[in-house]
Amino acid sequence: MKKIISLIISLSLLSLLVLTLGSCGEMLDAPSGLYLNEDTLELSWERVDGAKTYHVVINGPQPDEQTVRNPKISLQYLSAGKYEISITAKGNEVEDSESEAVTYSFDRPAETGLKYSLINGNTEYELVGGGTAEGDVVMESVYRGKPVTSIAEKALYNNGKITSLVIPDSVTSIGKKAFAKATALTSVTVPESVTEIGEYAFQSCKALEKVTLPNSITRIPSYLFSWCSSLTELKLGNAITVISEYAFSNCTSLPGIVFPAMVTEIGDYAFSDCSSLGEAVMGYHIKRIGDSAFRNCKALATPTVHDGVEYVGAQAFAYCESITEIELPDSVTELGSEAFLGCVALESADIGDSIITLGYNVFTDTPFYENAEDLFYVNGWLIEVKNKNLSAVTLPEEIYGVAAMAFQNCENFSQLRLDNVVYVGEYAFIGCSKLQQIIFGKLEKLGVAAFYECKMLINVFLGDSLTVIDDFAFYGCEKIVAMELPDTLTTVGTYAFIGTAIYSNTRSGVVYVDDWAVGIIPSFFHTDIVVKDGTRGVADYAFFKQTVLYSVVFADTVEYIGRGACLGIEIAQFIILPKNLKVIGDYAFYGCLNAKYGDYGKTVIPEGTEYIGRSAFYENDYVIDLRIPSTVKAVGDFAFYGCDYLGCLETDDGIYLGDLVIEEGVESIGYRAFQGCINIDEVVIPDSVTHLGSHAFYKCEKLKNVTLGTGITEIGDYTFFKCPELKTVSLGREVKRIGKCAFSVCDRLESFDLTGTESVGEYAFYRCTGLTSLVLPETVKSIDEYAFMGCVGISSVVLHDSLEKVGKHAFYGLNSATLYCEVTEAPEGWDEKFNSSHRPAFMGVGLNEDGSVANVTLDRLENANALGGLSDPELDGYSFSGWTTVIGGTSPEYTKENLTSAPQGATLYAIWSQTDEASDKENK
Repeated sequence: MKKIISLIISLSLLSLLVLTLGSCGEMLDAPSGLYLNEDTLELSWERVDGAKTYHVVINGPQPDEQTVRNPKISLQYLSAGKYEISITAKGNEVEDSESEAVTYSFDRPAETGLKYSLINGNTEYELVGGGTAEGDVVMESVYRGKPVTSIAEKALYNNGKITSLVIPDSVTSIGKKAFAKATALTSVTVPESVTEIGEYAFQSCKALEKVTLPNSITRIPSYLFSWCSSLTELKLGNAITVISEYAFSNCTSLPGIVFPAMVTEIGDYAFSDCSSLGEAVMGYHIKRIGDSAFRNCKALATPTVHDGVEYVGAQAFAYCESITEIELPDSVTELGSEAFLGCVALESADIGDSIITLGYNVFTDTPFYENAEDLFYVNGWLIEVKNKNLSAVTLPEEIYGVAAMAFQNCENFSQLRLDNVVYVGEYAFIGCSKLQQIIFGKLEKLGVAAFYECKMLINVFLGDSLTVIDDFAFYGCEKIVAMELPDTLTTVGTYAFIGTAIYSNTRSGVVYVDDWAVGIIPSFFHTDIVVKDGTRGVADYAFFKQTVLYSVVFADTVEYIGRGACLGIEIAQFIILPKNLKVIGDYAFYGCLNAKYGDYGKTVIPEGTEYIGRSAFYENDYVIDLRIPSTVKAVGDFAFYGCDYLGCLETDDGIYLGDLVIEEGVESIGYRAFQGCINIDEVVIPDSVTHLGSHAFYKCEKLKNVTLGTGITEIGDYTFFKCPELKTVSLGREVKRIGKCAFSVCDRLESFDLTGTESVGEYAFYRCTGLTSLVLPETVKSIDEYAFMGCVGISSVVLHDSLEKVGKHAFYGLNSATLYCEVTEAPEGWDEKFNSSHRPAFMGVGLNEDGSVANVTLDRLENANALGGLSDPELDGYSFSGWTTVIGGTSPEYTKENLTSAPQGATLYAIWSQTDEASDKENK
């Protein structure tokens, strides 16, 4: 029995010993593969077999100790400083198995606490929030190893902790409402690198006291500093040209403003309610002072308006209680209603001698106005008949204008003779309930609703100089049965004679006033109208949306077809244009979807036509064959937008082919003039054209060939965007600028001669995958960002030392290209990411006179091991056969395959030979 008990005890001890030895003898592997994500500051490592947890000890300025289950830990919470981090893998807690400790050194950079987010393919950061930042903050230019390039929309919106902010020169844009309602913000430093600031960016920053905007900003956006009630110091960059609406509205502490010399426009309400604004020093380039621009600037004493200003808007200086006198230059042609209303100190005014349009109540509630008796004149204008009881008036000979509402509610006039009046403003005679006859001698323009509801008016003598009768001019003059119109008339506005007896007496369907067709009475015909012979013009919107019309035939005597004259006649099948036509007004045939202007869609704009208006033939499906004659000076914006079948129409009866012909003599082609004309296959722009609007041939999907005349100096933004079939573009050396996205996604564009070009805009040739060569002449000074991105067919690029600017990612995606750069190192104007695809780049390249590569040295080759290897230089008309170490040598010693094996420091000379085709051309 004792032996059995001894055996059991022995076995138990043996088992315990085995267990103990097993527990102590197994060491876990140490953690390996430590990796720090610089964007998230998460430290991770490979999972250790058998590990249940990991023990992390952090030694440094903010010591800590943690046990984690997953092989990672965030270090983002640590304060700035140097840390040693020890990590040990732990097994079963009971058995207490573990690994050796591994140590990771971590240098935590100081951060402001601002919140950032990755953008542009995780290559850059953008400020998106205030985070924990407070007080005076100097924003990071580099955050966690990547540049900070922008401030997002609403990034610090409603932030109440940051009192001042210095923006680094890495930032190029500030988003909409970025700092709006940041209630603690007292100052902001905006660097020269910023070129774009969004609307409302600093709106209602009520503690903001001081702002300096850089010279890189060209436009102050809408509401930028509105309601910044503490703003006392403001300096604007010298490149600013436009100050937009409400930009500084309600900056009640701003004492004065000195406008940069290049400002051309002060927007509506730009400085309204700036009650402390005592000085406004305007530059000599300002042309427009917007509506209510300085309204209620009570301290403004003497605004100086220099020669060059053309427009002073409605209420521009209304309620400026400190203004005592005003002098407007002769350049002002339009003075808006109530411009100086309520200027209670204003004693005198000179409005110049060139006003064409003058609004109502311009000087009401001023001493200047109150001191006048029966009639109130300023310069050559009758501003107001103050004595409403007058029954007769004789105006001085020098009075050439009648302001808006000047005769309002003068109920005792029955006759008026205004021999010298040239301009009559809107609603000038409204409320003249007894006026029966009026005689003009020199009238040129009759304003909107000038005789609105003058129900007793019978006789109107307009003289022989009138050019414009504006909208609703004789609206509701129910006794007018006829009127003689002068031969000088070019425009009759919308519903100018509606409500007159002329309409009620019409028996032919078309309403005529003398030799103008002014409207239509649909009940008098069914589907067709013929504008009678002898008619000179068709009024604005005369046949507007008469959806029953099947055809409209204009007599050959018609010279003017007004704005929207046939707009929306959707079922019309035929419209015959007159032979004597001079003007096709804006929107004249907009939406006439089914109308044909000749046999099989042959649209011949009559010889003698001078202007084709904005959206004149917008989305007309049957404009197929189009000739624009030499007499046309301007083709308006959107003129032939969306004419899908211009060039070709396929029907059940076959395919009708057509062309677009623009004759020599045409001078201007407007914005989006031919956008979406998907069947045009060729365009020849004559030498006479000096303006080709942006987006002019946007998305002309079958356009193959383009020839640009010598008058074109700029190809605007998006001009040939998404013309995927475009193969050839011929242009002269006069083109200096190629705009943003001008040829983007022209997949089949094979070559492009940039001779004479000075600047290439952003995305100008984006994804032109058919381009196989790229020659950048010495004239090119600037290449914007993404300019040639995605041009995968280009194998070599030569960059001259005359090139001053290259934007980021300019050559991104040129995966087979080698860059040959004349400069020894990238100049300051070349963005550090200009070669963001890390293509091989030879620096300090020697060039021949024709721009071809002459020689390279291997020790100046960057990115030699780039995927895809090196590519040969190219030159049109020549073939490249290799490199030699002998000047003038003809036997290649090295090719792109073994070039990197050449001796370091050796100069390698390019071997060129003329192609047979080029040689034949030279011999000829």
